[in-house]
Amino acid sequence: MEKSVIRQIFDSAQPNSVNLGLGELQFPMPEYLHSHAVKILFDEDIRYTPNAGLINSRQAIATNYKNASPNQVIITNGAQEALYATLKTILNPGDEILLPDPGFSAYASIVKMLGALPKFYLLDERRNFALDNDSLFSQVTPKTKAILINTPGNPSGTALSANELNTIANCCRLNNLFLISDEIYQALYLEKSPPTAYDFYDKTIIISGLSKSHCMTGWRIGWALAPLDLAQQINVTHQYLTTCANYLGQRLCQYAFNDQATQYQRELRAKLRLNYRLFHDIMSNIAINRSDSAPYIFINILQDGFEFAKKMLDYKVIVIPGLAFSQRLTNWIRISYALPEEDLIIGAEILKKNLYR
Repeated sequence: MEKSVIRQIFDSAQPNSVNLGLGELQFPMPEYLHSHAVKILFDEDIRYTPNAGLINSRQAIATNYKNASPNQVIITNGAQEALYATLKTILNPGDEILLPDPGFSAYASIVKMLGALPKFYLLDERRNFALDNDSLFSQVTPKTKAILINTPGNPSGTALSANELNTIANCCRLNNLFLISDEIYQALYLEKSPPTAYDFYDKTIIISGLSKSHCMTGWRIGWALAPLDLAQQINVTHQYLTTCANYLGQRLCQYAFNDQATQYQRELRAKLRLNYRLFHDIMSNIAINRSDSAPYIFINILQDGFEFAKKMLDYKVIVIPGLAFSQRLTNWIRISYALPEEDLIIGAEILKKNLYR
C-alpha cells in the first residue's frame, strides 16, 4: 500500500499554499455547536459509549432517513471508518465489488486491503459524468457482492439522478447485490437537493457523516445506516476496529439536525454557490464541466495532470491530479472551491495563468 496521490501532493506543498486540493471545507463549524461542545465538556462525564453510539445520537441521525430506526445506525470514527467497517463485513477474499470510475481512491485501496477485487463501471465524462448503464451491467459476475456509488460524487461534483439510482437499484435487485452509497456530500448541493439511494433499494447501506455538512472534519463523526441484520454485523466489525466514536462528537449529533443546523447549511450552500460562480467567472473561456453538488470542479487541462499539479506547487497552489481518481482521466485535475473568497481568487488567478502554458 502507498500513501494516496492526494496526500502525496498535499504533503509536498509549501507552507501557506492556497489549498484548492484537499476535500475539506475551509470554513468554521457552526458556532452553536462550539457552544454545546464546551458545555458538554465541562458538565458531562466523557467516557466510552455503546459500540454503535449513544441512542439519542443514533435517533437524531435516523430521522434524516424515511422510516429508519436508530438500531440501523452505527456511529463511526468518520465516514472512512464506516466505509471500511462495511466493506470488511460484506467482502470475503476473492469477492468482487463494482466501483465508480472516476471515484475516490480510498475505495479501491480498502477493497484490495481486504483481499477482494475492485472492478470499475464508467461515469461518462462526455455526458457530465452520467452513469454508463452498459458498463455497469457488463461488470457484474457471479463473484460480484456489491455496487458502491458516491452521490454527490468526488471528483466530478455531480449527483446521480433518480433515473440513474433506479437503474443501479435494478441491477442490484436482479443480481442480489448490496448497494453501498457514500453520501457524505448530500447536503452540499448548489440548487436542488439530490435523491438518496436509501429510497430506491432495501439492501442499501448509506455512508455519511458530519465532516462536510457541518465543517467538522476533525471531529471524526460518521455513520453507516444499514438493514437491521447487517447493521448488527457492521457494529461487531466496528467494535473490534475502534470500540466507539468519541463521546463529545457523538453528543453534538443530537444538535446537528435542528433548525440552527438547517439555517447554517443554507448559509453554507449560499457561500458555495457564490464561490462556484466566482471560479467560473475567473476561468472564463476555459471549458469546465458543470457541477451541481459537492465542492468540486473536475477540469480537463489537456496535459498530464500529475506533472501540472507538481508544477503548481512551485506557485504555492494545491490542485489534485485526475490520476488520484481514475487511470483513464490522467489529463484532468480536481479543484475544491470551498475556501475563503480571497484565497479562492488568488488560487484561481494563478491557476488560470498557468493552465495552458
